[in-house]
Amino acid sequence: MKITVITLFPEMLDGFLNASILKRAQEKSAAQIECVQLREYAVDIYGTIDDRPFGGAAGMVLMAEPVIKAVKKVKTSSSKVILTSARGSLFTQEKAKELATHEHLIIVAGHYEAVDERVMDEIDEELSIGDYILTGGELPAGVIIDAIVRLLPGVLKKEQATHDESFSHVSLEELKKAIGGDPILHALDKKGITQVKLLEYPHYTRPQNLEGKDVPDILLSGHHAEIRKWQLQQAFSITKKRRPDLLS
Repeated sequence: MKITVITLFPEMLDGFLNASILKRAQEKSAAQIECVQLREYAVDIYGTIDDRPFGGAAGMVLMAEPVIKAVKKVKTSSSKVILTSARGSLFTQEKAKELATHEHLIIVAGHYEAVDERVMDEIDEELSIGDYILTGGELPAGVIIDAIVRLLPGVLKKEQATHDESFSHVSLEELKKAIGGDPILHALDKKGITQVKLLEYPHYTRPQNLEGKDVPDILLSGHHAEIRKWQLQQAFSITKKRRPDLLS
């Protein structure tokens, strides 16, 4: 998979993209990630890429021409173009899985107050990472890249690591067997829902006892079916408390 980030500040991503899992993914050729300096497509010799908005709104607007030129330069028939934007659709784990199937992603890191609306003919989708405002789109671009690349085949040492984690789907029938007659599960069943998204269950490692706090006995039992039942019970309890919207 190839990922191209069009940005005014590639230095914000350099260290992030060349460390840990992302570095390993590139070394394994599972992912090729590049940053394109938007200012190279400026409209004049002074490197101008922004201007004041028509209508008198606050802030500066990223000009359409440099963005369009940059996108067209790197775009191919297999490219999907994303703009990071506070007004975009919310980026989710499901969206990460969908984007991980593409051959080439182009991520335009938005900046300033907004991007000239006339770039939208070149944009396939606007994505936001949350209901808050950042100074630029570089951090959202990094978040999107990280979430996608870890899903690519061969990137993580144990691919099961991407299955049993927060926002993974669990069979409602399996959950009912582990939990019992919870009214929330009964309501989901009546709606015909067969899969439920849960937050992840607690994890423990050595030492077995830490300042009087023990690892739960069930995790030391070696009884895999009972351990799975405990994990589902814990995941359901945490989800119900912290993210009830996932169970609505």
